[in-house]
Amino acid sequence: MEYDDSHKPVEIEEKTLRLRQIVSEFYPDTIGSAAISDTDYKKADLLRRMRDDADMLAYPKLITILIISLMVSTLTVFLLQRSWLFLIIGVLGLLVILSVRYWLKEETLRQLQYKDNFELYVWEGLKLKQSRQTSVQVLYLVIFPVIMIQFAIAFETVGTGIQYWKEYIIAIVISTLTWWYVFKDDRKQLLVWKRELLELLPYNPDQPGF
Repeated sequence: MEYDDSHKPVEIEEKTLRLRQIVSEFYPDTIGSAAISDTDYKKADLLRRMRDDADMLAYPKLITILIISLMVSTLTVFLLQRSWLFLIIGVLGLLVILSVRYWLKEETLRQLQYKDNFELYVWEGLKLKQSRQTSVQVLYLVIFPVIMIQFAIAFETVGTGIQYWKEYIIAIVISTLTWWYVFKDDRKQLLVWKRELLELLPYNPDQPGF
């Protein structure tokens, strides 16, 4: 059976056009010119792959799920057990989550300050992805155990002699293993992109003196 590659030239043409659009976005002088360096194309291709990544939508959704879960568990334990302690903990946890979400939005806006510098723009975009992933990971490691304990207390599934530290450790283990299994590919992808970008940049932005 012969392989039908009739769509391949179209895909290549669309990809090339997208790359030229990205390059011209940062280097207006190249518009209409075929003289775009291989390095600029590689940086544009890296930026294209980073932009196509779904983390910008996925991680905010994870934060929203965490907020809703925390609010439901806090209200449930308060209404069923009248626990003012966990009501306070829930409110504090909510403030922490909202603060982190606000900070990530500010970091997203801050990246736009580097629109005139292609290299730094891509670098800041990579750092933003790392910050987004790390922030959501830490939030789940800290807040998810609280949610589990609050539901356990609300429905008395662990008895009246609950040992919070044991339940918290169990919840942290569950959260850590789940996070590692689900998002390990994202972590690897970030490392690959960082290595590719460092090979294209004439300097390391994280190193002092540059």
